Amino acid sequence: MKKALIFLICLFCIHISFAQKQIVNGVVIDKQAEKIIEAVSKKITTDSPILIAYTMTIKAGNKTLETQKGTLLSNGAKFQLKAQGFEDYCDGTNYWHYVKETSEVELSVIDQTNNIFNFPNMIKTYSKDFRPKLIREEETDYVIDLIPKKSTNVSKIRIISNKTTNRLKEMTIHVRGGNTYQITFSSYKPNQATKTNDFTFPTQAYPQVEIIDLR
Repeated sequence: MKKALIFLICLFCIHISFAQKQIVNGVVIDKQAEKIIEAVSKKITTDSPILIAYTMTIKAGNKTLETQKGTLLSNGAKFQLKAQGFEDYCDGTNYWHYVKETSEVELSVIDQTNNIFNFPNMIKTYSKDFRPKLIREEETDYVIDLIPKKSTNVSKIRIISNKTTNRLKEMTIHVRGGNTYQITFSSYKPNQATKTNDFTFPTQAYPQVEIIDLR
């Protein structure tokens, strides 16, 4: 009787597990992971504009190459990122990458490659480029991998979100055949006041900087 009960419990757990996943065109769809990411995305929308302070650790395998601190102001497709060696600005279409050491700015059009560090917007628009997969559920957090739908230089993005607040806590970007970028959020300030020129390169503040237009 006891063995039969254990067997029935196992069958029930297996049924629940399969019910949370679907196979569409040969691809496994994790419905539970989608539900979690949608909740995170909804929270980002209500929190925007968001100011995030972060620490990014760059690793090659288990070896730490560099640690950087910075801030990200994100408002949908627009963002301003300030780090120790560079600053990025994006007005939703144009993207300015300012390297302090060379006093040069590369002006280009925003794309998937240079948009990846706008963490909140990347999560909001994840369904265009990524499939979510729930890796595990911890006491206070969810751990989810975002797997690219197409072959890119990013092999996966692992995110950790708080189960209660649905806010991002950490993100790790795995570059195919390259480094790993682990980003830990040290502060998260929602509903910030912003101005239009927060998201364009401030030429008046850097009059000697050369702007290289690559558009």
